[in-house]
Amino acid sequence: MNFKQLYNDLNSWCISKTNFNLRSYLRLIGLGTLGYAFYSLLQNAKLLVPHDLSQRYGRDSWAIVTGASDGIGRAFCEELTKDGFNIILIARTRSKLEATVKRLKEIRKDVKTKIILADFSNGDQPGFYEDLLNELDDYDISLLINNVGMETMDCFENIDLMFLKDLIVVNTLAVVTLTKFIISRAKDRKYHSGIINIASLSSVRPLPYFSTYAASKRFTHIFTKAVAREYKDSDKLDILSCQPGYVTTNMTAQKKSFETIPPNRAARIYLNRLGRTDHAIGYYIHKMTEFTLKCPLPNFALRFTLKKEMNRRKKYHGHEIIL
Repeated sequence: MNFKQLYNDLNSWCISKTNFNLRSYLRLIGLGTLGYAFYSLLQNAKLLVPHDLSQRYGRDSWAIVTGASDGIGRAFCEELTKDGFNIILIARTRSKLEATVKRLKEIRKDVKTKIILADFSNGDQPGFYEDLLNELDDYDISLLINNVGMETMDCFENIDLMFLKDLIVVNTLAVVTLTKFIISRAKDRKYHSGIINIASLSSVRPLPYFSTYAASKRFTHIFTKAVAREYKDSDKLDILSCQPGYVTTNMTAQKKSFETIPPNRAARIYLNRLGRTDHAIGYYIHKMTEFTLKCPLPNFALRFTLKKEMNRRKKYHGHEIIL
C-alpha cells in the first residue's frame, strides 16, 4: 500500500471539505446579514417618517443635552432647535458651548439657551448633582438627551486607574441621576416627557480593548430598557436607548465612509424613534454590524480587527476622550 499517496489523498479531501465549509459558513453569514437588514428595514419603515415632536412634548419647552459641545450632542442641539425647543447645554468647556449657541442662533433666532458648565467626572463628589439639579429646577423640561461620555480603547493594563474610575462615573451616574430627575417631574407636565440615553453598539458583545467602555454602555442600555418597560403603560413618558455604531465625531476619529453616519443624521434618526419604540440602532449599516457582532465571529479575528482600530485611534488622538 502506498501510504504517501493515501496521506496525500486524505489531506486533499480534508482541505476541500474545510474550504467548502468555510465558504458555506461565510455565505450563510452574508445572506443572514442581508436578510436581517431587510427585515429590520421593513419593521422600522414607519419609524423613518418624521413626527411632530413639539406637539407631543410641548413647543417652546426646554431640552437638556449633556455633552453638548461636540459630535452627537451638538447635533441633537441643532436638530431640537429646528423642532422649536429651547436648549440647556451642559459640558465642560465654555468656549465650545458658546460656539454651539452661536450656531443655534443661526438656525433659529428666537431660540432660548442656557449654558451650564459641568465636569461629570466629579459626579461622585458631594453636592455635584444637587447643585446641577438646582440649576435645572425652574425650567419646563420636556426632553433629556443623556449623551455625555468618556471612551477608552487600549489594553486594559495600560489604562490609568483614575481614568477608569472617571469613565465609570461619567458613563453611568449621569444617566441614572438625570433619568430619575426627568421621571420625577413628568407626571406634573401637561405634555409628554422624553428621555434618550446614548449607549453604543460596542455593548452588543464583549470586545477586546473596549472592556470598561463597552461594559459601561451595556449598563446604559440595560438600565434604559428596564426603566422603559417599567413605564411602558405611562401616558406621559417616552424612554429610548440608542446603540449607534460609527458616527463621524471627534470621539470616534471616524472619517466619512459607507459604515459611518454624520452626527446630525444620527440625531434625527433617534428623535424620529422617540415615543415609538424603546430601542434604536438606526442606520441600516449599523444594523448589519449588530448582526455580524452577534454571529460567532472567531475571537482571533475580532482581536485582530479591533487592534488595528485601536492603533488607528492612537495615531489620531490617544485613548482619553471626554465630551
